[in-house]
Amino acid sequence: MRKVSMAIVALLLGAFGLALVASPSQATEDDECPTWVLHSTITGIDWEDDEAAGSVVVDGNTVKLTKPIGGGTEFATDDVGIELSNTADITVNYTLSTEASLAAGAVRLFYYNATGVNTLIAAPTGFVAAIDGDGGTLTLPASGHVGALGVVYDASNASAGTVTFTGLKVGDIPISFTGDACQTEPTTPPTPDPDPTTPEPAPPTPTTGPTTPPPPSSPPAADPKDCEAYETKTGTDLCEYTEENGDALNCEDISDADRPVKVLVVGTDPFDLDRDGDGVGCELDPGQGGSDPTTNPPGGGLALTGGKGNPVPIITGAGAALVAIGALMLWFLRQRRKEEDAAELA
Repeated sequence: MRKVSMAIVALLLGAFGLALVASPSQATEDDECPTWVLHSTITGIDWEDDEAAGSVVVDGNTVKLTKPIGGGTEFATDDVGIELSNTADITVNYTLSTEASLAAGAVRLFYYNATGVNTLIAAPTGFVAAIDGDGGTLTLPASGHVGALGVVYDASNASAGTVTFTGLKVGDIPISFTGDACQTEPTTPPTPDPDPTTPEPAPPTPTTGPTTPPPPSSPPAADPKDCEAYETKTGTDLCEYTEENGDALNCEDISDADRPVKVLVVGTDPFDLDRDGDGVGCELDPGQGGSDPTTNPPGGGLALTGGKGNPVPIITGAGAALVAIGALMLWFLRQRRKEEDAAELA
């Protein structure tokens, strides 16, 4: 009876372990067409019910974001619903009020291939931060399914003021800030047939004399210094370090007080400081005063908000351990059975 009970326990442990290993692969999909949401946070943990005073959707082309004191404001949708067969640029124009600041990459455009994402926790598929100037255009290369999409003026700096975003597009497709977020290719109205009674215009009269050549095109703007592609923990660039180390700049050359460093534009990492491509380089080990990078993903909603990490590897490991324990117990029972049978025969 005792052997049977132990065998049942072993089988139950194995079955429970297999269930834990398999459970992370389950997923659901919402087929409803989503809408845009304007919301703010101060705690960095949950979105508050109301957006910060001064934040408003002006019309389908314009939205204004104002930060609450100590917090940030985001305007996003959980699924634009556009499938890109090739890489295309997501673009949006931005303008800053007098009090607003771009420091620490607080003004960003981001997107996810996934839908229904909690942007306070999950790192985006791609994002781009405004670097300088009182206005301009943010350009973000994208591919595959464009799901969650948004703009943010977050708590990574202590500035106030308002940032105005206009003219959001995915490739050539304009995205409206009002109504349904699902978009279709813009249609061009057919050209009406010309009126047969209207005479054709006369050809232009040729001119004589020399023609003025067009002015030469302006040379392309120079790329910023490599050291300006980053921002340290204290809000400065890395130029003071490159003066000492030149182009061979490594994380060991950067003081702990300035680490970690933020890559202002993901994919632009001239010193290869962000090996895992998450937008943050030269992270300190937890023993050096750093934090677990999985609890503070960059670029989505707010850079200063933390998540709770991903429990899937822990659950999967526990399930695998239970499977192993169950198998070991079954092997032990079989060995005991063989020994007892041999003793009876003797």
